[in-house]
Amino acid sequence: MMMKKLQRKENKMNYKEFKKKYLNKGVDFDGNYGNQCVDLFNQYIKEVWGIQNPIKEFPVASAYQLFDMAKKKSNFVCQLNGPMDVPQEGDVIIWNQGVGPHGHVGIYDSGDVMKFNAFEQNWNNVQKAVVNNHTYNQEVVNAEHAADRVTHEVNRMIHKTFITPIDREQIHSLINTMDDVADLFQDSAETMSLYDVKHMTEEITRLTDLSLKCCERVSYAVKSLEKISDPATAEAALKTCEEIDKLESDADRVMRSAMSKLFREEPDVRELIKLKAVYELLETITDKCEDVANLIEGIVLENS
Repeated sequence: MMMKKLQRKENKMNYKEFKKKYLNKGVDFDGNYGNQCVDLFNQYIKEVWGIQNPIKEFPVASAYQLFDMAKKKSNFVCQLNGPMDVPQEGDVIIWNQGVGPHGHVGIYDSGDVMKFNAFEQNWNNVQKAVVNNHTYNQEVVNAEHAADRVTHEVNRMIHKTFITPIDREQIHSLINTMDDVADLFQDSAETMSLYDVKHMTEEITRLTDLSLKCCERVSYAVKSLEKISDPATAEAALKTCEEIDKLESDADRVMRSAMSKLFREEPDVRELIKLKAVYELLETITDKCEDVANLIEGIVLENS
């Protein structure tokens, strides 16, 4: 899940008053399609933010479109969530299409860096406004399961396809190594949840950022494979693989520095054990991305 924060600068009604008024009630603001998540959003911005015509202000077909539309307006503060970000009570949070074709929208109630409560409706088809608990960890698990399904389907197709675009062993190694990356993300998220890590250290943030950058470049390099017969595309793919290698080296340096700082400065043994495990898992993500890059290099050099 990519949680997005949307906030109005001037408030009229207080969020707690709004929640008390509509808790366990259904809101059908526009009279169409029943009690949708956007209906509660429209009611909220009208009564709390004083926007008299919410549908005119946000003429969207899907909840995930709200964030990009709000970014174009000067009277809203919009921010993509990061590992250190905790929204404030009454902020509007927007899910992208990872939770469904239309995304989702709710109102932030409380929480921390690992979990949060949202006042929302039509989550899991519940047609009334309630407070639900969400964990970032579960969204990572869902993404990993989706990766497993893709991996299974690719492996199935390898065995059914007589002629493959590149060597079938290369496809098999590539898809399974990419799935290993997703597994490591799940392991990292579950470790932080099980160990009850409540504070994201600077080192966790840096390692997460490096892991994300590696994955973005892996995605670009994999997409390039479709056109590796083109010399320019092949060259760009190889350059991207070099960038992944450099990012992995950066992660190694951050990891060594993090471990040194941890053993020198952390007095709580339990906290030390927690953070050491998290650091090691996050750094391993970049190692596995480098493995993917090495496979892509081999494919490009053999097939371009």
